[in-house]
Amino acid sequence: MPDANAVLDAVGTIYDASTDASQWPSVLEELRELTGAPTAAMKQVSVEHGNMVTFQEGRGMDPALIARIPTMMEENLWFQRSHRVPPGRSVVSEQLASPAELKRTRLYDEILHPSDVLHMCGALVGARGEMLGTVAVYRSGRAGPFGDDTRRILDCLAPHLVRAGKISRATEGIDLYCGGLEAMADAVAFGLLLLDGHGRILFANERADALLSRGSLRLAADRRLQGPRGAPVAAMRDFLARVRVGREGAGLRLAGEGNGSCA
Repeated sequence: MPDANAVLDAVGTIYDASTDASQWPSVLEELRELTGAPTAAMKQVSVEHGNMVTFQEGRGMDPALIARIPTMMEENLWFQRSHRVPPGRSVVSEQLASPAELKRTRLYDEILHPSDVLHMCGALVGARGEMLGTVAVYRSGRAGPFGDDTRRILDCLAPHLVRAGKISRATEGIDLYCGGLEAMADAVAFGLLLLDGHGRILFANERADALLSRGSLRLAADRRLQGPRGAPVAAMRDFLARVRVGREGAGLRLAGEGNGSCA
């Protein structure tokens, strides 16, 4: 069993990846090192159509062979029998199909054998609905089946991978939502600013950015909006004080330069 700190480091990397997809290869590399497997992979599969949606591989698999996996989902015994895997728990390939049975498939002949893969230890980390997500490590027949140590590692990490996947999907939805709001804000015909309770600028659309760049709006050193240039600073300060007391959002229209005015 690996050092507990190494497992905790892997957990930390998993949660880093939940909000930064570029970190998933690092997760696979840590999993590969923890288990001593030459190859680690994550995949997300469309259950209804058998299409591979994403595939992150560690070392040891030819990308050209990986690209062919979706064409053989009906012969992928590990995928076809994934309903036997308890969510968030590990399973070894021999629980799903014997090596002799696996060797009779085209998947083995055309993809697994050329990749020197026979044994798998994996976990179901995605939903059983339209999508199925898995994480697994692979090794050759010469190395023999995975043992209990590898299963214990995956059992430790699988719940965190499940949660990280949920966080990733939730933040992806938020990013899409915020991106849509930003596009809408840029489309309006006036400058739009979002301020915090102290008057610091949190967001500015394109027209407001233009006003700020021209100096039409006056800012303090800490990015607090003090109002249009030439207007009394006290008016903006009084407005923000009223908002803080009421603890509610409010809007204020600032007289400006025609269509470049800011609200």
